[in-house]
Amino acid sequence: MLSQKIELYDSIEFNKRVLFIVWILVLSKCLILEYYIQDLAIPINSTFFIWSLSLGLTALASYLFLKQSNSLQILQNDKLRVRVILNLSIFIVLAALNSTNLILDYFNWAYLMSTNFAFLGIYFIANGLLKFDKWKFIAGSYLIIASAFISQCEFLSVYLYSSFLLIILAIQLIIDLIIYRKTSISTE
Repeated sequence: MLSQKIELYDSIEFNKRVLFIVWILVLSKCLILEYYIQDLAIPINSTFFIWSLSLGLTALASYLFLKQSNSLQILQNDKLRVRVILNLSIFIVLAALNSTNLILDYFNWAYLMSTNFAFLGIYFIANGLLKFDKWKFIAGSYLIIASAFISQCEFLSVYLYSSFLLIILAIQLIIDLIIYRKTSISTE
């Protein structure tokens, strides 16, 4: 197994990692349900009943969790500021790409999901390089390579393949979270 450096335990970092895993699992659940709704032609408005409700309630739960755990504070670290700007720019590009595609419909579903996974991979690689975290770099490389395969999938296969990739990513992040908790030193 690869060695992990010992670092100071940070509850804010731990909370962010837990929330990221929760978001990945919720998105995976939505993709699986969307696949079965499309495949079985179930007459349900999945945009509202699956996506909007799941993502809205997860956003509310995330906000309340971060507010309760005092994780909404911004630290004045220069390295953290660079990461925040980089992460925010990747998020803005993803939001703009998906919003314009929703309005203009210029990408097919496979190419859009492939682009989303490529940007998620870029996010992991950039944060892995900035934090010298080999696990994030490996996860980012895996997502960028897998995004090439998503672009070749048929319409319905994109849902299941994307969900599968998110579940593998969540497992890797859960293992990383366990390693972080075991190898970090608490100041209390």
